[in-house]
Amino acid sequence: MSFETVVANIDAQLARLQETLAQCESQLADCDQAKQPFLEREIEALKITQAKLEKSKQLATSAHKLRAKVEQPAPPPTQDHRIRNTIIILVLGALAATATLTLL
Repeated sequence: MSFETVVANIDAQLARLQETLAQCESQLADCDQAKQPFLEREIEALKITQAKLEKSKQLATSAHKLRAKVEQPAPPPTQDHRIRNTIIILVLGALAATATLTLL
């Protein structure tokens, strides 16, 4: 399943959940005392589900970004290590030459 499909499914579920939540909240305003605890629990459950769907969407986005980052080709190696190694060899050569001259 593609990233776009996953996000579209989550967005559709969030939209349906928002409609249901709005209906429950409007019913809560007009309901009798006996039905009020049920609607309050239903609204709380819908809000928890909404938070979980939003978290799922964030995780899907993060996973997609991470996958895209991992699948990118590695950048070509830089020339810095070659230059550094050349300088080290030249310095060591100069030190060896100086040590040889001092021993003579």
